[in-house]
Amino acid sequence: MPYLGRAPTGTGSVTEIDGDLKITGQLTSNDTLFKMILDGTDGSSTNASDNIIIEDGGTDGSGTDAGDDICTEKDTSNKVGGGNIVDITGQTTGKVLQSLYSEYTGQGTLSGTIPTDASIPQVGEGNELFSQAITASSGSNTIEIVAVIYGAPQGTANTNAAIFLDGGSDAIYACQTGHDAGGGNEPANGVVRFRVSAVDTSEHTYTVRVGPNTGNYFPNSNQATNIFPGVAKCTMTVTEYSA
Repeated sequence: MPYLGRAPTGTGSVTEIDGDLKITGQLTSNDTLFKMILDGTDGSSTNASDNIIIEDGGTDGSGTDAGDDICTEKDTSNKVGGGNIVDITGQTTGKVLQSLYSEYTGQGTLSGTIPTDASIPQVGEGNELFSQAITASSGSNTIEIVAVIYGAPQGTANTNAAIFLDGGSDAIYACQTGHDAGGGNEPANGVVRFRVSAVDTSEHTYTVRVGPNTGNYFPNSNQATNIFPGVAKCTMTVTEYSA
């Protein structure tokens, strides 16, 4: 059998080639348990910053490198920095599929309250700042609602926020976004963030309502005066992520 370099020394042995090996066509192995080893190809005697080069013209014979594969060793006992080798071929999870953005720029006085107590906030409580419909592409995907609430409650009240789904009576999420110890003159940002399963591919509407536990609420301003009119704003983003 023809060979390059020294004759092989037995089945399963390693044959080393000292110099360059040029192959016209494809080089195929009978197993996928390969290691790809860098050997100081930049002349530095270390593997740091060395390159793996795919031959011009493409290893699949297509005439281009696009779509060619680099295969790492199948043995996941080999780890880098204590972590496992992860196969990301065809990775589709966690991708942003769509993102819908809303703003509330109103300034003034809102009178609706959301009690700070042991009850679930109700759809008639507080003041609606946002309402956004979204249709997921798959029921197994995730919907994330992120609202940035900017404003001040009256006096030293708390600011509460709640998210409602499709006009349901009970909130699906609620939190306290701030407390004004300065008597209505200290507006602040509060962030509401919640993730929920898309469930199905029907259209669903997510509503964010905000209100103090007592007194009035002053969005994008404080109790005394409007702040940054036209550019101070509350915002909401509703995003669909792949499952």
